Amino acid sequence: AYLREVAVRIQSMSRRYDTLARLGGDEFVVLLSETTDAEGTRAYAEKLRQLLTQPMRIGETDFEPRASIGFACFPEHGESGEALLAAADIAMYSAKQEGGNRVREARTA
Repeated sequence: AYLREVAVRIQSMSRRYDTLARLGGDEFVVLLSETTDAEGTRAYAEKLRQLLTQPMRIGETDFEPRASIGFACFPEHGESGEALLAAADIAMYSAKQEGGNRVREARTA
């Protein structure tokens, strides 16, 4: 139920041509279409983080979620889907290592 609510929140911010996927566990990927620069992507990721960290209630249990988000942009951070996903994953783990609940951009390839 918790992951379904997370997915609903992510989907509520998705635009018509964006793609949303769950990689496994509590990791999701959003492929943004028609985003042209890192600043626009960062702004989207920060709004998403703010949405995901709003308190939620599942049944009788209250949650205060945290979200660590890493993002990568084509072609700055890679030229293939695999390279971009790997770069975003590294950025996400960097955000977690820095205490979590933050957004981090991938390092330039």
